[in-house]
Amino acid sequence: SVVALMRSKNPRNVCRAESRDGGKTWSPAEPTALPNPSAGIDAVKTTQGDLFLIYNPVAIGRVPISLARSTDDGKTWAKVKDLE
Repeated sequence: SVVALMRSKNPRNVCRAESRDGGKTWSPAEPTALPNPSAGIDAVKTTQGDLFLIYNPVAIGRVPISLARSTDDGKTWAKVKDLE
């Protein structure tokens, strides 16, 4: 399966979609619990399977920049640290 994380203007959350056929078709994008002011995000997956995401955890503005971790392919997240 493939997971896509994306920013959204409405709702103002990081959204998540999933494909079970290698990206040919996708589930509807659903908001996660992570607020985001439609700012850029970046994610990496470790060899252990954890996802780490850099994002702005606010609905409006761009401060702070934070790091979050997911252990279930982006279904749930825990903030690790505010970086800036």
